[in-house]
Amino acid sequence: LPAISALIRREVPEAVRTKVFGYFGATMALAAAIGPPLGGQLTESFGFRATFAANLLVLPTAALLAWAPLEPRRALAGFRFDALGAALLGGSLALLALLSALPSAPRLPLLGGAIALLAAFLFVELRHADPVVDLRLFRARGFVAGGAITALHNLAMYPLLFAVPKLLRATTGASAREAGSLLSSMLIAMVVASPVSGSLATRFGHRLVATTGSLLGCTGIGLLLAADPSSRAALSLGLMVFGLGLGLAASPAQAASMNAAPPEVAGSAGSVLGILRYVGGVLGLVILGVVEAQGVAAEIASFHTALRVFGAAVGLTVLAGAVLPRGR
Repeated sequence: LPAISALIRREVPEAVRTKVFGYFGATMALAAAIGPPLGGQLTESFGFRATFAANLLVLPTAALLAWAPLEPRRALAGFRFDALGAALLGGSLALLALLSALPSAPRLPLLGGAIALLAAFLFVELRHADPVVDLRLFRARGFVAGGAITALHNLAMYPLLFAVPKLLRATTGASAREAGSLLSSMLIAMVVASPVSGSLATRFGHRLVATTGSLLGCTGIGLLLAADPSSRAALSLGLMVFGLGLGLAASPAQAASMNAAPPEVAGSAGSVLGILRYVGGVLGLVILGVVEAQGVAAEIASFHTALRVFGAAVGLTVLAGAVLPRGR
């Protein structure tokens, strides 16, 4: 994904770049919308391992497409890969991921280790000629604001993919396939909104469209809080509005971030956005795990507590959207 973002930044003219990021976002959301119902059907028919087996068909196809001659093969003279920085960053993120993957693991040592490795990573990056993450990117207001929107939206979205099926099983006894179909309402809304947001941002500017999308995301969280947990229609409406908001905000946020990055560090900029996307998702899952581990008796109460936290995160993206450049 970072390589794709870097290619779009380098090869697509700025006048239409936001539209192209919209199509890119729609493609990712469409694939994500197909995944839950397909995964649910495979799980019910053949067991959960079938979802992994399906990837043995999908990923080789992606590899063939990635091999297509999209660009001349150019090497940067004197470039030195930052192996130590990559190892430190990978170790830090791995420890962070373990926080969500192992609920019974000692949280403070894992978190302390992740912070220590991250500090060492920053020390190395400031002194390396070709760092994994070019820290100069964080001097650009548009890049920081767009990255914050990406991280915080995913902090709210990823946990919902886990929390909603659990809630449905507890309240209605829904199957994996039924839960997957309900989640698709959110992802299909993102498919619809993403290309539209690119055109709107080209006309009205990144700031207005991203802020409007974040406000819609907050509205979706509010609808989920107000919904009857046993009503699939009410949950679907909240998820759709939430998905529309995320789809509207994602393209202008990503385009503003990549436009703020000089072309020569577009690869680094794309990788930072990718890191922020998944770190946001991991933190959201950690929050969901902490809420559920607090002994909240009812599944509904646990779900609502998590929603309030995620709503606060999406609310912060409204402020970040207001910081984005006005540029069309």
